[in-house]
Amino acid sequence: MAFNKINFAIATLFAVVIAGCSLGGSTEETSYLGGSSEEPSVQASLENVTVVGRAMRLALNPEDIDNGDWNSTAPYGSILRMAELDSVTLDTTGVFYYTMCLDTQGTFSFDSVSLKSPYVMLELAPVAESAYWTWNGVWNFPDYDEDFGGFMATYSVLVDVRDANDVDINVLTYLETSRIRNLIRQGKDFAVAKQQSNREIFDALGLYNKSFDYSKTDYKNVPYNVIILDFMNTFVSWWAESYSPLELAKTFGETGSLSTVDSISLFLTSMAYDWSLPDSYWWRYPDVQMNADSVLVFLHGLVARANNLGECSLEQEGRRVEISGTLDYYIDVACSSGVWTASKGRYKVTEVVDFTSGTMTDDRDGHVYKTVTYVIDGQPITWMAQNLTYSNDSVQPATSFDEEYVNRNQTPSESFDKYVESLDSSYWNTIALYDKSVVIGADSSLLGIGNVQGICPNGWHIPIHDEWTLLFKFLAEKTGECDGHDCSEFEKYGIFGFKGSAENLPRLGFGDFTYESFAFIETEDGASLSGVRMDKWYAMCFEPGFYALRCVKN
Repeated sequence: MAFNKINFAIATLFAVVIAGCSLGGSTEETSYLGGSSEEPSVQASLENVTVVGRAMRLALNPEDIDNGDWNSTAPYGSILRMAELDSVTLDTTGVFYYTMCLDTQGTFSFDSVSLKSPYVMLELAPVAESAYWTWNGVWNFPDYDEDFGGFMATYSVLVDVRDANDVDINVLTYLETSRIRNLIRQGKDFAVAKQQSNREIFDALGLYNKSFDYSKTDYKNVPYNVIILDFMNTFVSWWAESYSPLELAKTFGETGSLSTVDSISLFLTSMAYDWSLPDSYWWRYPDVQMNADSVLVFLHGLVARANNLGECSLEQEGRRVEISGTLDYYIDVACSSGVWTASKGRYKVTEVVDFTSGTMTDDRDGHVYKTVTYVIDGQPITWMAQNLTYSNDSVQPATSFDEEYVNRNQTPSESFDKYVESLDSSYWNTIALYDKSVVIGADSSLLGIGNVQGICPNGWHIPIHDEWTLLFKFLAEKTGECDGHDCSEFEKYGIFGFKGSAENLPRLGFGDFTYESFAFIETEDGASLSGVRMDKWYAMCFEPGFYALRCVKN
């Protein structure tokens, strides 16, 4: 059977006598979470209590939301359970009540509940009844849904029904539930355990000087509080694509922290930093835009906290730390004026590829170009790290282009588009495209001995196909891109390389490029001129009308 994954918030939970969509109670001997069927240690006179509320699905992935709202009500058929808990141990007593939302507003009701303990655990199942699935009455849901392709979580909250007004269930109460039960096992009473877990949650998120009661719906009166819940719930949703949310709950339950496990720390670091970037989906929401400064403080603070950097206190003022960050690059974290800030640092690929940056001067006009040298198979090979822009009275670029031209002509690619948008005028001012006859030059011989200089400076030549191939193969081997691939196909089929080879070029001293086709000599078919263009980061062969040029040192 297929389940629909749902993460909800339960709002407006209070003890009143009112009609609702209750499914009644049960006295199962064992529970889904395990526990005891003994009588609770402290009895309470709680008869005919009805608990009503509203279930909300919280923080869907922004890509899936068309109406601009982060939240939507729980679908018809959402299942909830109330488990009575031993008042001392917080084990389940074997008394359970179930209910289901029978409208499209997400409302629910536990009718005429009788309890012997004031403590209950409210749980929201990760499934909802539909035309394709009917609940069999057993509270036992798989941790992983093969049809959905991800892990599921049964969100919960621990409640003292004597103070059960406006209770909310969300990702933070899910973590809190695990922590409170662990603290109870250590001998703490409910009130102390709840107070400690509340403080630890904010510490775990890097919110050292902030607190609000996330188990009460009052937090929704402050948009920034809602934003924190939205971010955290979405992070858990992304985590659940590969790992069980129970790992997060267990880690926090045992340690009161989310930075003690490397995989969790790295995940939170990557997510918090990625979502802090200005092109993140979050920034299209009005509440986030209105709280932009506070949101950045939270996300960058979470990056610091996930790496155990502590609070940005007076003692840490001016401290700068390079952390592992994402798979591709490091993150530079700095403490300034009481808040942590995070920015992109060096790319990790620079640790596996040696290159030397330099300059050369074109003796024809005195123009200075950046260069880059790679040592490939023991031999240094030096490329220009900027496009050639040479011109004189008889040699002029045929055309040029700007960012708008690239956006109109480049095949759409999200990662490439982001890269193009990051380029400044220093790149766009160095574009020169030449006619084929200008590239070759009147005095150059295609079939002569040695390389073809063409329009290149003295001591430099137009690269041949094999030189581009050698460069891409070198990068693919160094970065592990050849793992699982037969990189001999570079020479065998004369292709240029995989996506990562081209994408890493700007990170490895080669300089920026976009839509231009770089001229090269194709010797296999009579030494003709052709071009290589990075289309969506893939290096592909083209025969354009005009060519850019990166010359290679003889």
